[in-house]
This record gives sequence, C-alpha cells and structure tokens, in this order.
Amino acid sequence: MNGTFQSSSLRAAFSHCVQQVRSYDYHHYLCLLELPPNMRKAAFAIRAFNIEIARAMDVASDPRIGLMRLVWWQEAIDKIYTKKTIEHPTAQALSSVIHENKITKGWLKRLVEARINDARKEVNEIPEKIEELERYAEDTASTILYTTLQASGIQSTAADHAASHVGKASGLLLLIKSLPYHASRNRHFSYIPIEVAKKHGLLVERGGQSEIHLDSRESLCNVVFDMASVANVHLQKARGLAGTVPAEARPVLLPAVPAQVLLDSLRRVHFDVFDLRLAKGVLGLPPLWFQLKLKWHSWRALLLHPEMPILPMKFEAKTAIEELKQQAIEEQPRMAICLEGPLQRDHAASHIGKRSGLSFPDQVFALPRLAAVALFRIPIEEA
Repeated sequence: MNGTFQSSSLRAAFSHCVQQVRSYDYHHYLCLLELPPNMRKAAFAIRAFNIEIARAMDVASDPRIGLMRLVWWQEAIDKIYTKKTIEHPTAQALSSVIHENKITKGWLKRLVEARINDARKEVNEIPEKIEELERYAEDTASTILYTTLQASGIQSTAADHAASHVGKASGLLLLIKSLPYHASRNRHFSYIPIEVAKKHGLLVERGGQSEIHLDSRESLCNVVFDMASVANVHLQKARGLAGTVPAEARPVLLPAVPAQVLLDSLRRVHFDVFDLRLAKGVLGLPPLWFQLKLKWHSWRALLLHPEMPILPMKFEAKTAIEELKQQAIEEQPRMAICLEGPLQRDHAASHIGKRSGLSFPDQVFALPRLAAVALFRIPIEEA
C-alpha cells in the first residue's frame, strides 16, 4: 500500500514538472517533447527545477524573500543528496532522477549559486563587460544542458562543448528579451554591459556610479545588436561542432532552435526589444510555424549538419508535413489523418490518452510517436 502511494505521489510530482515547464518555459517544453522517452523524465525535472529558482525573485513581494527561497533550494539540494525527503513536487521529481541517473551535485549547485549571486547584486549594479553575461549564461543555460546530457548517460566532450555554446547563445538572447521586463520593474537596464552602453552613448556617470539611460531608442537597438551578435557567434560555433557531436546528444541540443528563432525575430524588428511583435506567438513566431521549424530540425538535424542546405521555411513546412503524414500512415495504419483540423497538440494528445487509458504524464513520457503527430495539431480519428 505504501509503495502504491509513493508511486502515485511521484507520478503527481512529474506531472507537476511537466505543467510547470509548459506554463513558464513553453519553447523549451516543446523541445523536451522531441527527446527520446528515456530522457524526458530527467529533462522535465531539471527544467522545472530551473523554473523554480529562475522565478524566485520575480514572484517574491520582497527581494529578501526571493533570496531566502533561493537559499532554501540550495539547502534542498544538499538534503536530496543525503536522501532526505522534501515535501515539494519539483524536489521529489528531482530527487528521483538524481538517484536514478547519478547526476553530479556540482551542476545543480552551480545553477542555484548563479541565481543567488545575481539576486545579491544591487539594483544599479551593471556588468563591466559582456563576458560577465556569458559566464552567467554558462552557469545557467549551459549547465542545464550539461546536466541533461549527464542524466541521459551521454559522455562526450564534443557534446559538452556544443552545449556550452548553445547555452551561452540561449542565455544571452533571453536576457536581451527580458530587458523591457527588468526595466519596468526597477527602471534600470542591469543586463547591458557598461562597455557596450558606453560605446553607443547610453552610459551616464552620476555620483561616481554608472547608470544606463534610454535617451535614444536607436542607440538601444544598436546595443541589442552588439549583444545579439555575440549570441550569434556562439550559435555558429555550435554548428561548427556538428561532425563531432554523437547522434544521441543532438536532441538535447535542440534549444539552439528557439535561440535561432529569437535571433531571427530580433532581426525582423530591427533589434528593438520594445517592439510588441516579440511578445506574440512563441518568441515572436506564430506557434504552428515554430513547432514546424522545431520538428524539422529535430528530424533532419540541420542545426548540427551545416553541410546540409537550410531550406526556405515554406518548403520546409510542406516537406515536413508530407513526411509526417506518410510516417503516421505507415506506423498507425488504423488511424486517419486530417491535416486541416483545428485541434491543438495538447487537445489531440488528450484524445490519445483517453483511448489508451493513460493520463497526461503518460502521454508525454510513453507516447512519443503519437504526441509527435499531435504536435502538428492533427486530430486523430479512428478509421
């Protein structure tokens, strides 16, 4: 009876992780759905843990409370590694994957400590150089990828090297996207390096302190361009490692796709982070097109095969849909596929779950092929 209760509690914990990632990190939620089934539980638990610590300062009414929450998570990691029980769903799921996959404690501690160090900075404390932001991205976004690779049993220096560049690009671009949010909270652009702000005339010296003032929208766009260019260099370096990355590691590096999508969206709005188009859809791209793009890269690994030409998006979408349809017909001959249906992925996955008698987490973890079909908003009806 006790074993049944523990199993039920753990399933609820993983379900909570899935919902957290889906609610607060949707583009990475879609990336995780592309992982092989044996990698997903750990990946969702790690991402959910990152959400907990990333949002700690944002949801707290007082910065001191947010910092206390981060310290609580720091101590929770220590308790997990001593096999102590913590009554928190994300901690329970994380504990399960830590002991099942022998995840190194140092990675998780690095994640929390990076957030704590960032939270302890004064509101007007500005990084001197962009290298400081790169280190922060390495300690957060890259470390998530390192941990996921280790949890998946992948030991590859090349994969770690690529993960470092993908994480730095992703972390930098998400910091860029968050500039309006942080400016609205504390009226400071605390994630713009002094050297870049000074270069474009946004740095003001007052009372021995440096402040960044938004006197020119054009100058801010130039600042964002310089920062985004650094992220683009990291994406290019990740592509340059294509031939050395093991095939089993490539799905873990799919977060490079949303990083590229965000970079492209910034280009379309001329690097104006206040342009409302960036807030639409998924990172500025219509949801269906984002999902198609992600699926295409997942299938063809264009991201990690630079020798293969990048096809125009319209052709990519058409080809992907035709191949998906053919694969679905071959693998599920008793199901009829309607490409024009209005059901979204989760709605379709819900129907799949009902017919199979499985609940939502099972749809994510145990039905990858059907979920992949549903990803394209394809309603599935029995023939």
